[in-house]
Amino acid sequence: MRFTAPQTHADHLDWHYRENRRKKVAHRAVTHRGWFCSETEWIKFEETADPEESAKSKFFEKAHEELILKRQEA
Repeated sequence: MRFTAPQTHADHLDWHYRENRRKKVAHRAVTHRGWFCSETEWIKFEETADPEESAKSKFFEKAHEELILKRQEA
């Protein structure tokens, strides 16, 4: 047997326990999450989304109305 003293074998098993525990905890922890999309991602989402199925957004509705008014004035 590689371990001569009984205490060193117990220490080694404790080390395995601590390493496995550390890996489990690290796996569960969230390191980073981007909560907000960038401006270009929002624009791409609105451009590719089906207008009939997407929820109405006052911001995009107002921008669309302003665009229509500018086109009518020109």
